[in-house]
Amino acid sequence: MAIYYILLAAVAAGGWYLWEYKQSPVGQKCYLILVAAALVAMATLRYSIGFDYFSYQEIFEKIAAASWAELPAAFGEFPGYALINKIVAMLGGSYRVLLLVCNLFMTWAVFHVIRKYSSMPWMGVFLYITLQFFAHSMNLLRQSIAATVLLLGYGFLRDRKPLPYLAVVLAAASIHYSALVMLPVYFLINLPADWKRMLAVGVPALICYIFSEEIFTLVTSVVFQDYAHYKDSIYWGGNGFHYVVIPAIYFGAVLLFRRRLLEKDSRNRILINSAYYTFILYVFITKHFILERFSIYVFPLAMLLIPEILELFTVEKLPDTAAAGKMTRADREAKIRVKNQKFYRAWAIGTVLFVCIVYFGFAAARGFHKVYPYISIFNQEAAVDNNDYIQGER
Repeated sequence: MAIYYILLAAVAAGGWYLWEYKQSPVGQKCYLILVAAALVAMATLRYSIGFDYFSYQEIFEKIAAASWAELPAAFGEFPGYALINKIVAMLGGSYRVLLLVCNLFMTWAVFHVIRKYSSMPWMGVFLYITLQFFAHSMNLLRQSIAATVLLLGYGFLRDRKPLPYLAVVLAAASIHYSALVMLPVYFLINLPADWKRMLAVGVPALICYIFSEEIFTLVTSVVFQDYAHYKDSIYWGGNGFHYVVIPAIYFGAVLLFRRRLLEKDSRNRILINSAYYTFILYVFITKHFILERFSIYVFPLAMLLIPEILELFTVEKLPDTAAAGKMTRADREAKIRVKNQKFYRAWAIGTVLFVCIVYFGFAAARGFHKVYPYISIFNQEAAVDNNDYIQGER
């Protein structure tokens, strides 16, 4: 576990220093490159990390051995992912090379979106790790790639460009067809972020929660048929309500600052609604763990929303006279005001860091998606069988 905490300490300390204190553009670019390289290395050099690690290795070997003519029939449900595998295999790459290609793409895409749309890129990176999006990428590989493709379409969602966004969703669905759920979400997430609309979504959601068994049976008999077997698996059971704590705190904070977020930018309604849908999905997870998979499409927008909230704690610039020490009464008042602003901003950032570290520790202690503890190709002997891991024999 030491490698994760060293990484988190470096991300937090480096981010604070380069953005909050030094404000060095060159240093910030170097920071993002170095952290991205570290994440790619960790995700690529892992061994037996994630329940699906060997499943994806087997898929790669089958695709590598199959002819082009055989691909549509054998792997037609995820043509985009099959194509990536086939190209890597044709170029002589191994499963490790495939992981490298996938991790390079996902990390570049996440960092690109964070740098372009996040008010505090370093905080976005910290959230990417602590809120378990990085961990997801090391287990739910196909779905994480699909979620990353959708994240790249955030600009189209934000600017209400339905046709380009449709193309992004279809591209993501070629990797993992559950991404198709984001077609109706395009309209839902663009609804005004007010109580009337939230109730309009929340009441049907409550009904679905109550009758989830019947709805799941109906849906999997018509679409998503490959998920029908989950009803007889451990994934159909629910998690405890303690898993809802962080999404509830997150959504509660969003509600607290909702008005100011909308005043800052009306398009923040998308981010506010994403927090609401994340909360709803995590409530559903208390009944059926399998539904966690769908949160991967909306929860990552927290990497943009939480920095938006933190940026509401602004620090104004002192007048030149106050900075030079030639202060009038107005200058002294401005200096006190700035001092208070710095305190509240530091308090807000520190609170987010603390809560996220606690959540990361909770996830690590629970062995989230078999990502913890970290095992690399250099200590393969520490690998644990999936069944033993689930039973706690690790």
